[in-house]
Amino acid sequence: MTRTYYVKITERIEEDELRGLISRVSETRRVEALKKRRMEDRIQGIVSELFIKYVLQKTFGINLYELQIFRGKYGKPFANVPIQFNISHSKNIILASFSDSSEIGIDIEEIKPISIPTLKSIFLQEEYEYVQNQEGQEQQLNMFYKFWTLKESYIKYLGTGLYRDMNTFGFTLNNGITLKDLLNPFYKDKVQFMTGKIENYYYSLCCKKEEDIQKFEYIEMEQILYKI
Repeated sequence: MTRTYYVKITERIEEDELRGLISRVSETRRVEALKKRRMEDRIQGIVSELFIKYVLQKTFGINLYELQIFRGKYGKPFANVPIQFNISHSKNIILASFSDSSEIGIDIEEIKPISIPTLKSIFLQEEYEYVQNQEGQEQQLNMFYKFWTLKESYIKYLGTGLYRDMNTFGFTLNNGITLKDLLNPFYKDKVQFMTGKIENYYYSLCCKKEEDIQKFEYIEMEQILYKI
C-alpha cells in the first residue's frame, strides 16, 4: 500500500527556532541545511526530514530514537526500517510517499512559464510533439509539467536521479500512462503511475504495478514541527 502526504510551509520560522529544529534532524541534513544561503531553502530542507519522521512515527509506529536516515549512491533517501519512502518539494509544498511493499518515486513542480523548445533535448520526439500540439500556452505548460514530473518520478523510483538521460525513456498518454524505456523495455509492465494537480503544482507518482495507491492526505505544518 502506498500512502502519500503533503504539507505547505505556511509559518514563518525565525532563525533561533530554526536552530532548535536543526538539532532534530540527521547530521547529513544539518550539513546540507547550513550550506544553504537562503533561509527559505534551509527551512525547506529541515521541514522535509521532520515531515518524513512525523509520518514514520504516526502512521507506521517507527521509534524515532532508533531511526536513521541515509542517502543512496545517487541521493535517494532510505532508512533502517522496512518502509520505502520518497520526497519532493517545490516552492512551499512538500510531498512524500511511503510504502511497506514497493519502491517509490515522486515529484512535484510548480507550474510556471518556461521556454519549452529550449528543453527539447529531455523529450522523446513523440513527447515533444505531443506537448507542442496542445492548444494554447496553458495546455502546453500543463502537458510539459505532466511529462516532466512523470520522468522525475520514474528515475526517482529507479534510484538513479538525473544520472539517467531523460531522453532514453518517455511516456505515451493516448490510453492512460504507458512507459517507454529504451534501455529497460520490460519495466513497462512492472510499474504504474499516477498524476494530478495540487493548487498550481503538478505531481507524479511511480510505484509497482500491483501496488494499492491511497488518496493523498494533507498534514498541518504545526503537527510536524511541534508534535513529534
